[in-house]
Amino acid sequence: MVTEFIGNGTTYKDKATGMWRSEVRFLDENGKKHKKVFSARTSEESAQRAQAFRNQADPNSHYEDKVSAYFMFYIQNRLRLTNGDKSYMRIIATFRNQIEPVLGEIKMKDVTSETVQKLITDLYSKGYSESTLSKVRNLISGAFRYFSDNGGRCRYKDGLVILPSKCKEDKSPVFFNHDEIVTLNTYLRENLEKLRYYPALLILMNTGMRVGELAALKWENIDYENNILNVTSSASQASVDENGNFTHKIKNKDPKTKSGKRKILINQNTMAALNYLKERDSYLNSEYVVCTNHGKQVYQGSFNKAFHTLLEETGIEKDGRCGVHTCRHSFATELVNQKIDIEAVSYILGHSDTRTTINVYLHDKENRSLAALRNCEYLSA
Repeated sequence: MVTEFIGNGTTYKDKATGMWRSEVRFLDENGKKHKKVFSARTSEESAQRAQAFRNQADPNSHYEDKVSAYFMFYIQNRLRLTNGDKSYMRIIATFRNQIEPVLGEIKMKDVTSETVQKLITDLYSKGYSESTLSKVRNLISGAFRYFSDNGGRCRYKDGLVILPSKCKEDKSPVFFNHDEIVTLNTYLRENLEKLRYYPALLILMNTGMRVGELAALKWENIDYENNILNVTSSASQASVDENGNFTHKIKNKDPKTKSGKRKILINQNTMAALNYLKERDSYLNSEYVVCTNHGKQVYQGSFNKAFHTLLEETGIEKDGRCGVHTCRHSFATELVNQKIDIEAVSYILGHSDTRTTINVYLHDKENRSLAALRNCEYLSA
């Protein structure tokens, strides 16, 4: 526990690693000296982490804080440093929607395990998913652990809060079968002019691209000579500025991993969509392959609206989580069913690990295994 800080700390660059380090020295309750070092790629970030520790470790700074104020302090000063924009926004949403309405006005020191357990149980009774309940508990546990580790005293004990026992949700992706894929591709090729974003859906159906990747795709990424589509970035339709505030301006970023940058072969359906877009939108002089009717970058929700209209017009019905991302799932599943090498499928999808491809896209393991055995001459003899 910190009782007193020694000096203002120092920030310096480690010549051996190239990393910036900020040191904080302090005394504990026994008068013993301690030092904590915070490393980052920039001096500003390392200093920010050190200051966040100093703010939190001050024994008098947050003891009387309410959950609403302290959780936002924890999220902005701790979790913001280790999460990307999308993850950070999900954390904020979890706090605002599930935690703050119930615990927000209670002081940190007064929150008990029983209070948190009741919150979890009430959310469960309202039908919240196992995933949401887990996120709520993890966020609460992390905030109180941070509070306790830095000198705060509270009544909450993490090990006493449990998640309700329930069956695991079926999280396998929804996808179109072969006949449905043929139906959708045929309908889209014959009706490219019907909706502005039908050509975009045809590209998604035939490349396995993520929606954000298509939204960021530029004409300079199309190699007509070699029939190659180069995926180099991904668009996010909401981001967080340097002050931690949400902005709804589209922002292009590098893919999460190196594997996200890849080359995809352009097939006949994709080429038909590209040629149509190039001719239709030529007067807009947009750098983006798919753009609004003003030549601007597209918000991804527009693709989803076109997707559901497509399902209505083709009469295809799907249960579960069926959205525009189903185009990607279906493309991948078709490749697997056509016995394309799993490493090749993983590359085309931009997965950094083939295990992701296997876990997500080898859907019907039992039936696939039985079919393989029936086709085995040795076992069927």
